[in-house]
Amino acid sequence: MQGLDAGVQLFMYWSIRMRASRSGMHVSGAEGIFDEGELEGRAAAYLRRALHHDRGEPYKVVITVERLEEEPLLVGMLPVHAVGVPDYAGAWRFMEAVLKSLGVSARAFDAARAVVESRDVMRGAALVRALSGARVEPDSVRGVRATRLGMEPDLMQRLKERLDRLGADGSVVSEAVVLASKVASSPGVVAELCVSDDPGYTTGYIASRAAGYIRVPHVKPAGAMSGGRVFFVTEECNVVDTVRYLEETPVMVGTLSDIHDTVSPDEFIRGIDR
Repeated sequence: MQGLDAGVQLFMYWSIRMRASRSGMHVSGAEGIFDEGELEGRAAAYLRRALHHDRGEPYKVVITVERLEEEPLLVGMLPVHAVGVPDYAGAWRFMEAVLKSLGVSARAFDAARAVVESRDVMRGAALVRALSGARVEPDSVRGVRATRLGMEPDLMQRLKERLDRLGADGSVVSEAVVLASKVASSPGVVAELCVSDDPGYTTGYIASRAAGYIRVPHVKPAGAMSGGRVFFVTEECNVVDTVRYLEETPVMVGTLSDIHDTVSPDEFIRGIDR
């Protein structure tokens, strides 16, 4: 009996990615890694999401279905935290303090805030050097996209249920946690800052290997169309390698982690300092 050919895969994963836009403006996006039996149902669900979004009706929906050429790397899920901040000003004071504790300079923080508060929403994320504040993404319009990522369906369902019980939107937050977990595992990434461009969603997050995934309410006024994502990277990281990992390396979140109750900003920061 002849052995398996070198090119025969012992796994079969597919990446599904959806991007919806209107006249060049980003409307919505979603993605995951699935086995072949889930493809039709997931693609249909992504299309429904694209056609019924708070940012309005898209004029163009692109759904990409791609068989992966390599087995996904397994990473752990970031622990989930939530802080109770009273208002917009308090949210940004907290985020600045946490990012400072993670090694992000005031200059880099200001550069990131300018990105996420601009009405010119980037299609991907900005790359900002954590000390100098320099923007280093190859294309400042397209940005950098964290893609080819997912979580096994049974784990994703358990995560959604746990988040729902705590009053979070399980569908939205679970996908963000998966994305943030891949980004945090990336070479050279110090932290991530995200503000949704959905006008009805005013909770953002900070994420890092050191601090976990931190949900922060009141990061923008209700109805605001601004939003964006920033990956803070080290001064010495190789941008080409980091972008390749974020955009091309398939990653699956293979374990669940703790989901913590809401705490005050001061209590959370004291926990980081300990």
